[in-house]
Order: sequence, then C-alpha cells, then structure tokens
Amino acid sequence: MKFGLDLTFPPTAALAAEMSSLGYTFCICYIGGDGALAGDAWHIIDGQRYPVRDIAPSFPDGFMPTYVPGQDPSGYDAASGAGNGADANEQAGACGFNETSPIFLDIQYSVWTRNPGGVMAYIPEFVRVCNEIGHPVVVYGPTTLVNLLVPQVGTLVDGVWGADIILTGHTNAPASFWSWADPAQPPPWSFWQSGSGTIAGVSVDYDTATDDALLAPYAGP
Repeated sequence: MKFGLDLTFPPTAALAAEMSSLGYTFCICYIGGDGALAGDAWHIIDGQRYPVRDIAPSFPDGFMPTYVPGQDPSGYDAASGAGNGADANEQAGACGFNETSPIFLDIQYSVWTRNPGGVMAYIPEFVRVCNEIGHPVVVYGPTTLVNLLVPQVGTLVDGVWGADIILTGHTNAPASFWSWADPAQPPPWSFWQSGSGTIAGVSVDYDTATDDALLAPYAGP
C-alpha cells in the first residue's frame, strides 16, 4: 500500500520534503478545470516556475494529475465530457506529464447527487477522449458513484478513487497511521481518501493507494 496527500496548491520543496519524511510518497497535482481552485498554480511557466518538477524528488511514487470540471450540475452531458477530456489532455501536458500519465477526474458529491444521469453520460466521453491519446482515467467521487463504477474498472474507467473521510483533524499524521485504511477493502478501490487535517499548518487530505494504483511521474523539462 502507498500513502499520499491532497492539497490545493503546490507545496514548497522544503514542505514537500517534510511530507516525505512522514512517509508520504505520492501527491495530487491539480492540472485545471473550471472547478479547480488552484487555477494554473501547478502549471509550468518556462524560465520562472516548475512546481511539479521542484517537488518530484520528495514523491518518488509520483502524482495524481487531477481535473476538476465546473460545479454546475446542469453542465454535465456527453458533449461537455468530450470537451473537458480534450482540455484535460492539454492541461496535463502544461504541468509536465506525458501522454501515458493517468488523469484523475474529480466528480463532486453535489454534482453527482443533482444530476446522476448527466454524470453517467459525461464520464464515458471524458474517458474516451483521454484514452485516445494514451491517458488512463481514474474517477474520484463519493462512495455511491465510486461503488457504481467498481465493476466497470478496465472497461468504462481505468481506476476509482473513493472519498469517505471518516477521520478529521489530524496534525502531522505519519503515513503509518493510515495503514488500516486499505483501499482494496471498502470495497475494492484504487485510491481511498479517508481523512483530513494539516501538515506544518497546511490543510491536507490523506490518501492511500493500492500497490498497483496508477500514478504519474513528472516528465516535463
């Protein structure tokens, strides 16, 4: 099992090293989408900033390049899935990931519960467009959505990332604390976001992943 962190903005290299010292070996990267609070903070700006490259040494298992669509539930359908898939392909490259890296699609609880039919039309088209150039797609979402997708891993989607945050408020929790949170058990997910808290004053969510879960190495300049 592997242990990782979800934080909105890229940490400094020093903070990433502190996270690594606690046993975390992978990290999210918010590549974009209308719902991504980080905007382009994870993107490369040539000659000025390389946020993923700078912290990559601290996360040897890699990253979760995550795309967050807009949060208006009425905007989810097959056409928007295809359009967002094309955008996600571009945004992944802007952060330094190549065409074979996984892309994580973030479906929020409020979107899923208010327009499940639209979401289920959106996901296959998003996956199709990303798969066409080589990106596997892992879908993040609430328990009900993720459990629905579990039997379709390998056909409709390439992995699932469940959000069931059952412990909150932990400060500087070492990765070993989460050894009980096996993502293969609640039922079999690829990733499980099971807690939240802070590390060195930065808000984080704590994630676990199966040993064979898809993660992305930094591949940019």
